[in-house]
Amino acid sequence: MVTWRHNSKGGRPTAAHTPALTALPRRILCVSDRPAPTEHIAALQDTAACHSHPAAMHPHFSHQIHWTDLAWALSRPSETGVAIPVRACGRIHPDTSHTRQLLANRAYLVKYVCPDADCAPSPSDEQGTFYKDAARDGARDDTLVLFEFKRDVKNGLHRGGLQSWQDWTPTTAAHKRLHHFLDSFLSTLQTLGDTEAAKILSTTTNLTRTACEQRCAQIRALPTYSDFWHDCDLVLNMLIRGEVLLAIRCHDVGILDLPVVRAQTFGGQAVGNYWNFLLYHLLRVYLGTNAILAAGTAGLKVDDKSQGEFMRGITSMLSDCDGRTFLPSLRPALDPGVFLKDGDATRDMLKALFRFFALFGVLERRGLAMTEDEWRTRWAELVLDFYL
Repeated sequence: MVTWRHNSKGGRPTAAHTPALTALPRRILCVSDRPAPTEHIAALQDTAACHSHPAAMHPHFSHQIHWTDLAWALSRPSETGVAIPVRACGRIHPDTSHTRQLLANRAYLVKYVCPDADCAPSPSDEQGTFYKDAARDGARDDTLVLFEFKRDVKNGLHRGGLQSWQDWTPTTAAHKRLHHFLDSFLSTLQTLGDTEAAKILSTTTNLTRTACEQRCAQIRALPTYSDFWHDCDLVLNMLIRGEVLLAIRCHDVGILDLPVVRAQTFGGQAVGNYWNFLLYHLLRVYLGTNAILAAGTAGLKVDDKSQGEFMRGITSMLSDCDGRTFLPSLRPALDPGVFLKDGDATRDMLKALFRFFALFGVLERRGLAMTEDEWRTRWAELVLDFYL
Protein backbone atom coordinates (compact mmCIF):
# COMPACT_ATOMS: atom_id res chain seq x y z
CA MET A 1 0.00 0.00 0.00
CA VAL A 2 1.08 3.59 -0.53
CA THR A 3 0.99 6.46 1.93
CA TRP A 4 0.51 9.93 0.50
CA ARG A 5 2.61 12.56 2.25
CA HIS A 6 1.15 15.97 1.69
CA ASN A 7 3.43 19.01 1.33
CA SER A 8 1.40 21.72 3.08
CA LYS A 9 3.46 24.60 1.65
CA GLY A 10 3.01 23.84 -1.98
CA GLY A 11 3.72 21.03 -4.34
CA ARG A 12 1.99 17.79 -5.13
CA PRO A 13 1.49 15.17 -2.41
CA THR A 14 4.32 12.66 -2.72
CA ALA A 15 4.51 8.91 -2.33
CA ALA A 16 7.06 6.13 -2.54
CA HIS A 17 5.56 5.35 -5.90
CA THR A 18 2.56 6.76 -7.71
CA PRO A 19 -0.47 4.48 -8.11
CA ALA A 20 -2.59 4.64 -11.24
CA LEU A 21 -5.33 6.73 -9.70
CA THR A 22 -7.15 7.19 -12.97
CA ALA A 23 -7.76 3.46 -13.15
CA LEU A 24 -9.51 3.37 -9.79
CA PRO A 25 -13.25 3.91 -9.12
CA ARG A 26 -14.39 7.50 -9.01
CA ARG A 27 -15.34 7.29 -5.39
CA ILE A 28 -12.04 5.96 -4.10
CA LEU A 29 -10.97 7.25 -0.74
CA CYS A 30 -7.36 8.33 -0.37
CA VAL A 31 -4.76 5.56 -0.49
CA SER A 32 -3.22 4.86 2.89
CA ASP A 33 -1.14 2.17 4.54
CA ARG A 34 -2.91 2.70 7.84
CA PRO A 35 -4.95 -0.37 8.79
CA ALA A 36 -8.42 0.32 10.09
CA PRO A 37 -7.73 0.54 13.84
CA THR A 38 -9.61 -2.12 15.74
CA GLU A 39 -10.37 0.33 18.52
CA HIS A 40 -11.96 2.62 15.94
CA ILE A 41 -14.43 -0.06 14.87
CA ALA A 42 -14.91 -1.39 18.40
CA ALA A 43 -16.02 2.07 19.52
CA LEU A 44 -19.30 1.51 17.69
CA GLN A 45 -19.91 -2.16 18.44
CA ASP A 46 -22.30 -1.07 21.15
CA THR A 47 -24.33 1.99 20.25
CA ALA A 48 -24.77 2.70 23.93
CA ALA A 49 -21.04 3.39 24.12
CA CYS A 50 -21.73 6.66 22.33
CA HIS A 51 -23.76 7.73 25.35
CA SER A 52 -21.28 6.82 28.07
CA HIS A 53 -19.98 10.39 28.04
CA PRO A 54 -21.31 12.45 31.00
CA ALA A 55 -23.24 14.62 28.56
CA ALA A 56 -25.17 12.13 26.40
CA MET A 57 -24.61 12.70 22.71
CA HIS A 58 -27.52 13.48 20.45
CA PRO A 59 -27.59 14.20 16.71
CA HIS A 60 -26.52 17.71 15.76
CA PHE A 61 -29.32 20.28 15.65
CA SER A 62 -31.75 17.54 16.70
CA HIS A 63 -34.29 20.19 17.72
CA GLN A 64 -34.46 21.43 14.11
CA ILE A 65 -33.27 18.61 11.82
CA HIS A 66 -35.51 15.54 11.78
CA TRP A 67 -32.83 12.87 12.12
CA THR A 68 -35.40 10.31 13.24
CA ASP A 69 -36.90 10.40 9.74
CA LEU A 70 -33.48 9.63 8.26
CA ALA A 71 -32.93 6.83 10.79
CA TRP A 72 -36.34 5.37 9.87
CA ALA A 73 -35.45 5.50 6.16
CA LEU A 74 -32.25 3.54 6.87
CA SER A 75 -33.65 0.94 9.29
CA ARG A 76 -35.07 -2.46 8.61
CA PRO A 77 -35.87 -5.52 10.76
CA SER A 78 -32.80 -7.58 11.61
CA GLU A 79 -34.79 -10.68 10.63
CA THR A 80 -37.95 -10.30 8.62
CA GLY A 81 -39.35 -13.70 9.56
CA VAL A 82 -41.78 -15.71 7.44
CA ALA A 83 -45.57 -15.26 7.45
CA ILE A 84 -47.62 -18.50 7.44
CA PRO A 85 -51.36 -19.13 7.94
CA VAL A 86 -52.16 -20.43 11.45
CA ARG A 87 -55.17 -21.93 13.22
CA ALA A 88 -56.72 -20.85 16.51
CA CYS A 89 -53.78 -22.36 18.39
CA GLY A 90 -51.44 -19.87 16.71
CA ARG A 91 -49.26 -22.67 15.36
CA ILE A 92 -48.53 -24.01 11.87
CA HIS A 93 -50.64 -26.73 10.26
CA PRO A 94 -49.15 -28.29 7.09
CA ASP A 95 -52.49 -28.58 5.35
CA THR A 96 -51.59 -26.75 2.13
CA SER A 97 -48.90 -27.42 -0.45
CA HIS A 98 -47.50 -23.90 0.08
CA THR A 99 -47.13 -24.46 3.83
CA ARG A 100 -45.55 -27.87 3.29
CA GLN A 101 -43.06 -26.33 0.86
CA LEU A 102 -42.10 -23.66 3.42
CA LEU A 103 -41.56 -26.35 6.04
CA ALA A 104 -39.42 -28.40 3.65
CA ASN A 105 -37.17 -25.39 2.92
CA ARG A 106 -36.90 -24.12 6.50
CA ALA A 107 -36.07 -26.81 9.02
CA TYR A 108 -36.31 -24.38 11.94
CA LEU A 109 -40.10 -24.07 11.35
CA VAL A 110 -40.71 -27.64 12.47
CA LYS A 111 -40.77 -26.60 16.11
CA TYR A 112 -43.73 -24.31 15.36
CA VAL A 113 -45.93 -27.11 13.89
CA CYS A 114 -49.02 -27.95 15.93
CA PRO A 115 -49.01 -31.64 16.98
CA ASP A 116 -52.82 -31.75 17.10
CA ALA A 117 -54.17 -32.57 13.63
CA ASP A 118 -57.74 -31.90 14.86
CA CYS A 119 -56.95 -28.40 16.13
CA ALA A 120 -59.84 -25.96 15.58
CA PRO A 121 -59.51 -23.70 12.54
CA SER A 122 -58.88 -20.02 12.98
CA PRO A 123 -62.01 -17.84 12.90
CA SER A 124 -60.33 -15.69 10.22
CA ASP A 125 -57.52 -15.86 7.67
CA GLU A 126 -54.99 -15.30 10.39
CA GLN A 127 -51.21 -15.41 9.77
CA GLY A 128 -48.35 -15.79 12.14
CA THR A 129 -44.79 -14.55 11.69
CA PHE A 130 -42.09 -17.03 12.67
CA TYR A 131 -38.38 -16.40 13.18
CA LYS A 132 -35.33 -18.58 13.00
CA ASP A 133 -34.34 -17.28 16.43
CA ALA A 134 -37.14 -18.32 18.77
CA ALA A 135 -36.07 -15.65 21.27
CA ARG A 136 -37.13 -12.99 18.76
CA ASP A 137 -40.78 -14.09 18.58
CA GLY A 138 -42.96 -11.01 18.94
CA ALA A 139 -39.92 -8.70 19.21
CA ARG A 140 -38.83 -6.02 16.77
CA ASP A 141 -35.07 -5.78 16.61
CA ASP A 142 -34.52 -3.05 13.98
CA THR A 143 -31.11 -2.45 12.44
CA LEU A 144 -29.86 0.78 10.89
CA VAL A 145 -27.80 0.23 7.74
CA LEU A 146 -25.61 3.25 7.03
CA PHE A 147 -25.94 4.74 3.53
CA GLU A 148 -28.61 2.40 2.18
CA PHE A 149 -32.31 3.25 2.14
CA LYS A 150 -34.86 0.57 2.91
CA ARG A 151 -36.71 -0.80 -0.12
CA ASP A 152 -39.93 1.23 0.17
CA VAL A 153 -37.85 4.44 0.33
CA LYS A 154 -35.68 3.52 -2.66
CA ASN A 155 -38.69 2.67 -4.83
CA GLY A 156 -39.37 5.58 -7.14
CA LEU A 157 -36.11 7.39 -6.39
CA HIS A 158 -33.37 7.31 -9.00
CA ARG A 159 -29.86 8.68 -8.88
CA GLY A 160 -29.73 12.02 -10.68
CA GLY A 161 -33.50 11.92 -11.17
CA LEU A 162 -34.41 14.91 -9.00
CA GLN A 163 -34.92 17.63 -11.60
CA SER A 164 -36.29 20.27 -9.26
CA TRP A 165 -36.79 20.43 -5.50
CA GLN A 166 -39.76 22.73 -6.01
CA ASP A 167 -41.48 20.21 -8.28
CA TRP A 168 -40.81 17.20 -6.05
CA THR A 169 -44.17 16.30 -4.52
CA PRO A 170 -43.79 13.10 -2.49
CA THR A 171 -46.81 10.81 -2.67
CA THR A 172 -45.88 7.77 -0.59
CA ALA A 173 -45.48 7.79 3.19
CA ALA A 174 -41.82 6.76 2.82
CA HIS A 175 -41.02 9.63 0.49
CA LYS A 176 -42.88 12.11 2.68
CA ARG A 177 -40.68 11.23 5.64
CA LEU A 178 -37.56 11.49 3.50
CA HIS A 179 -38.72 14.85 2.13
CA HIS A 180 -39.42 15.95 5.71
CA PHE A 181 -35.83 15.21 6.74
CA LEU A 182 -34.31 16.88 3.67
CA ASP A 183 -36.49 19.97 4.04
CA SER A 184 -35.48 20.40 7.69
CA PHE A 185 -31.80 19.85 6.84
CA LEU A 186 -31.74 22.32 3.94
CA SER A 187 -33.85 24.95 5.70
CA THR A 188 -31.57 24.91 8.74
CA LEU A 189 -28.51 25.11 6.48
CA GLN A 190 -29.90 28.11 4.63
CA THR A 191 -30.96 29.92 7.80
CA LEU A 192 -27.59 29.47 9.46
CA GLY A 193 -25.73 30.54 6.31
CA ASP A 194 -27.75 33.71 5.92
CA THR A 195 -27.31 34.52 9.63
CA GLU A 196 -23.54 34.04 9.48
CA ALA A 197 -23.30 36.12 6.29
CA ALA A 198 -25.28 38.96 7.88
CA LYS A 199 -22.83 39.09 10.79
CA ILE A 200 -19.84 39.81 8.55
CA LEU A 201 -21.54 41.75 5.76
CA SER A 202 -20.52 45.20 7.01
CA THR A 203 -16.84 44.27 7.32
CA THR A 204 -16.44 42.89 3.81
CA THR A 205 -18.54 44.65 1.19
CA ASN A 206 -16.38 47.79 1.01
CA LEU A 207 -12.98 46.08 0.85
CA THR A 208 -10.74 47.48 -1.87
CA ARG A 209 -8.84 45.27 -4.28
CA THR A 210 -5.61 46.04 -2.39
CA ALA A 211 -7.17 45.03 0.93
CA CYS A 212 -8.46 41.81 -0.63
CA GLU A 213 -5.00 41.00 -2.04
CA GLN A 214 -3.40 41.57 1.35
CA ARG A 215 -5.88 39.25 3.06
CA CYS A 216 -5.36 36.61 0.36
CA ALA A 217 -1.59 36.80 0.95
CA GLN A 218 -2.15 36.26 4.69
CA ILE A 219 -4.32 33.20 4.03
CA ARG A 220 -1.80 31.72 1.59
CA ALA A 221 0.81 31.93 4.37
CA LEU A 222 -1.26 29.71 6.68
CA PRO A 223 -0.08 26.10 7.26
CA THR A 224 -3.49 24.79 6.18
CA TYR A 225 -3.08 26.26 2.69
CA SER A 226 -1.41 24.37 -0.18
CA ASP A 227 -0.27 25.77 -3.53
CA PHE A 228 -1.07 22.38 -5.04
CA TRP A 229 -4.77 23.27 -4.97
CA HIS A 230 -4.09 27.03 -5.43
CA ASP A 231 -7.32 29.09 -5.62
CA CYS A 232 -9.50 26.19 -4.45
CA ASP A 233 -7.53 25.96 -1.23
CA LEU A 234 -7.59 29.73 -0.90
CA VAL A 235 -11.40 29.74 -0.97
CA LEU A 236 -11.50 26.68 1.30
CA ASN A 237 -9.47 28.47 3.97
CA MET A 238 -11.71 31.51 3.65
CA LEU A 239 -14.75 29.34 4.28
CA ILE A 240 -13.11 27.58 7.24
CA ARG A 241 -12.49 31.01 8.80
CA GLY A 242 -15.99 32.23 8.05
CA GLU A 243 -14.83 34.70 5.40
CA VAL A 244 -17.23 33.62 2.68
CA LEU A 245 -18.04 37.21 1.72
CA LEU A 246 -14.33 37.89 1.25
CA ALA A 247 -14.32 35.17 -1.42
CA ILE A 248 -17.31 36.84 -3.09
CA ARG A 249 -15.66 40.26 -2.84
CA CYS A 250 -12.45 38.86 -4.40
CA HIS A 251 -14.60 37.65 -7.28
CA ASP A 252 -16.21 41.10 -7.63
CA VAL A 253 -12.83 42.89 -7.85
CA GLY A 254 -11.32 40.36 -10.25
CA ILE A 255 -8.93 38.45 -7.98
CA LEU A 256 -10.92 35.21 -8.14
CA ASP A 257 -13.15 33.69 -10.78
CA LEU A 258 -15.58 31.70 -8.62
CA PRO A 259 -17.20 29.67 -11.46
CA VAL A 260 -13.71 28.54 -12.53
CA VAL A 261 -12.75 27.75 -8.92
CA ARG A 262 -15.98 25.77 -8.45
CA ALA A 263 -15.29 23.70 -11.58
CA GLN A 264 -11.60 22.98 -10.84
CA THR A 265 -10.52 19.32 -11.07
CA PHE A 266 -7.50 17.44 -9.75
CA GLY A 267 -6.12 13.91 -9.86
CA GLY A 268 -7.97 12.63 -12.88
CA GLN A 269 -11.01 10.40 -12.54
CA ALA A 270 -10.11 9.19 -9.05
CA VAL A 271 -10.74 12.65 -7.57
CA GLY A 272 -12.38 14.79 -10.23
CA ASN A 273 -13.92 18.02 -9.03
CA TYR A 274 -12.15 19.45 -5.99
CA TRP A 275 -15.34 20.53 -4.23
CA ASN A 276 -17.47 17.49 -5.04
CA PHE A 277 -14.70 15.21 -3.76
CA LEU A 278 -14.37 17.20 -0.54
CA LEU A 279 -18.12 17.48 0.04
CA TYR A 280 -18.51 13.75 -0.53
CA HIS A 281 -16.17 13.03 2.38
CA LEU A 282 -17.49 15.77 4.66
CA LEU A 283 -21.11 14.76 4.16
CA ARG A 284 -20.21 11.11 4.70
CA VAL A 285 -18.80 11.97 8.13
CA TYR A 286 -21.59 14.38 9.06
CA LEU A 287 -24.53 12.26 7.91
CA GLY A 288 -23.00 8.96 9.04
CA THR A 289 -22.16 10.21 12.53
CA ASN A 290 -25.58 11.76 13.05
CA ALA A 291 -27.29 8.60 11.75
CA ILE A 292 -25.35 6.56 14.33
CA LEU A 293 -26.33 8.97 17.11
CA ALA A 294 -29.95 8.95 15.91
CA ALA A 295 -29.89 5.15 16.04
CA GLY A 296 -28.75 5.33 19.65
CA THR A 297 -31.55 7.66 20.69
CA ALA A 298 -34.11 5.57 18.77
CA GLY A 299 -32.93 2.27 20.23
CA LEU A 300 -31.71 0.88 16.89
CA LYS A 301 -28.70 -1.33 16.37
CA VAL A 302 -26.19 -0.23 13.71
CA ASP A 303 -25.44 -2.88 11.10
CA ASP A 304 -21.95 -4.29 11.75
CA LYS A 305 -20.88 -4.46 8.10
CA SER A 306 -21.87 -0.91 7.18
CA GLN A 307 -20.48 0.33 10.49
CA GLY A 308 -17.09 -1.21 9.76
CA GLU A 309 -17.09 0.28 6.26
CA PHE A 310 -17.92 3.69 7.71
CA MET A 311 -15.08 3.51 10.24
CA ARG A 312 -12.57 2.44 7.58
CA GLY A 313 -13.67 5.47 5.58
CA ILE A 314 -13.05 7.68 8.61
CA THR A 315 -9.53 6.26 8.92
CA SER A 316 -8.77 7.04 5.28
CA MET A 317 -9.59 10.70 5.89
CA LEU A 318 -6.69 11.09 8.29
CA SER A 319 -4.56 12.08 5.27
CA ASP A 320 -5.14 13.79 1.92
CA CYS A 321 -4.51 12.34 -1.51
CA ASP A 322 -4.87 14.10 -4.88
CA GLY A 323 -7.90 15.79 -3.36
CA ARG A 324 -8.80 17.15 0.02
CA THR A 325 -10.49 14.45 2.07
CA PHE A 326 -11.29 16.55 5.14
CA LEU A 327 -10.94 20.03 6.60
CA PRO A 328 -7.36 20.28 7.94
CA SER A 329 -8.41 22.12 11.08
CA LEU A 330 -10.94 19.40 12.03
CA ARG A 331 -8.82 16.32 11.28
CA PRO A 332 -7.73 15.80 14.94
CA ALA A 333 -11.38 14.99 15.74
CA LEU A 334 -11.14 11.92 13.48
CA ASP A 335 -8.35 10.40 15.56
CA PRO A 336 -9.33 6.90 16.78
CA GLY A 337 -8.97 8.01 20.39
CA VAL A 338 -11.25 11.01 19.88
CA PHE A 339 -13.96 10.24 17.32
CA LEU A 340 -17.20 9.29 19.13
CA LYS A 341 -15.17 8.78 22.32
CA ASP A 342 -14.68 12.43 23.22
CA GLY A 343 -18.21 13.78 23.17
CA ASP A 344 -17.22 17.44 23.22
CA ALA A 345 -14.72 17.07 20.36
CA THR A 346 -17.21 15.11 18.24
CA ARG A 347 -19.96 17.69 18.83
CA ASP A 348 -17.59 20.54 17.97
CA MET A 349 -16.61 18.78 14.74
CA LEU A 350 -20.26 18.28 13.71
CA LYS A 351 -21.00 21.91 14.49
CA ALA A 352 -18.01 23.11 12.43
CA LEU A 353 -18.93 20.86 9.49
CA PHE A 354 -22.47 22.17 9.44
CA ARG A 355 -21.24 25.76 9.54
CA PHE A 356 -18.94 25.00 6.61
CA PHE A 357 -21.88 23.56 4.62
CA ALA A 358 -23.93 26.65 5.45
CA LEU A 359 -21.21 29.06 4.30
CA PHE A 360 -20.59 27.03 1.16
CA GLY A 361 -24.29 27.43 0.47
CA VAL A 362 -23.90 31.20 0.78
CA LEU A 363 -21.04 31.04 -1.72
CA GLU A 364 -23.22 29.11 -4.17
CA ARG A 365 -26.31 31.27 -3.80
CA ARG A 366 -24.58 34.66 -3.72
CA GLY A 367 -21.25 34.13 -5.43
CA LEU A 368 -22.41 31.70 -8.12
CA ALA A 369 -25.92 33.19 -8.40
CA MET A 370 -27.73 29.88 -7.87
CA THR A 371 -31.45 30.20 -7.29
CA GLU A 372 -32.87 28.73 -4.10
CA ASP A 373 -34.48 25.90 -6.06
CA GLU A 374 -31.22 25.12 -7.88
CA TRP A 375 -29.33 25.11 -4.58
CA ARG A 376 -31.87 22.92 -2.79
CA THR A 377 -32.03 20.50 -5.72
CA ARG A 378 -28.24 20.18 -5.85
CA TRP A 379 -27.88 19.55 -2.11
CA ALA A 380 -30.81 17.13 -2.00
CA GLU A 381 -29.08 15.14 -4.75
CA LEU A 382 -25.77 15.24 -2.83
CA VAL A 383 -27.52 13.66 0.16
CA LEU A 384 -29.66 11.19 -1.80
CA ASP A 385 -26.62 10.04 -3.79
CA PHE A 386 -25.22 8.34 -0.66
CA TYR A 387 -28.21 6.07 -0.24
CA LEU A 388 -29.31 5.10 -3.77
